[in-house]
Amino acid sequence: MRQAIAGVTPSSVQETTIWTIWPTIARFNWACWLGRRYLNNFGIANILTVGNLWAVATIPLHLLMYFVKLAPQLRITLKALGSDAELSIPGLCINYRLTNRRVVVQRLTLRLELFILPLQLEFVEDRSVSFDRFDTIEIIQRPGQQWYSSGDLVFRNGNVETFRIAGVPNPGAFRQTCLEARNVYVGIREVVDAA
Repeated sequence: MRQAIAGVTPSSVQETTIWTIWPTIARFNWACWLGRRYLNNFGIANILTVGNLWAVATIPLHLLMYFVKLAPQLRITLKALGSDAELSIPGLCINYRLTNRRVVVQRLTLRLELFILPLQLEFVEDRSVSFDRFDTIEIIQRPGQQWYSSGDLVFRNGNVETFRIAGVPNPGAFRQTCLEARNVYVGIREVVDAA
């Protein structure tokens, strides 16, 4: 057995996922614009309000935004006559993964190799920040994001912004878990370096 405590893996042994979270559509500016409209409470008894009417009227738009958010990045490789030409079409489907070493932004990628025919759907690392590159995390809630119960997390090392993730649902819980994982990681490194 490689683990002293079941389910707990030291970061020096293996990178392990703590939490994977999917951003809301509030990571997009146009969704925040709609969210500001939905917050309009002018009306009758907080039920029949201008904001609620806007929300009902734009349900088809929200469905479209949701499915666009799930579109994977498309990478088509043409293997013919010894050349490996690649066409890449950007996609919007991402998630945020907290591990015992870092915070990672992953992008869903669909790989298709023509004339060989393997098809792969996988998450590929887009960018990341390790725990030793930040000491605080600030929650910034852009106008309209409160309607979606989401916000942006800004990772800072002193006064310098080192990383940002947008549209995090219930950002307080994710922020707290990131800071706790970072404190454990840094504390263990200090003990190991002192020994």
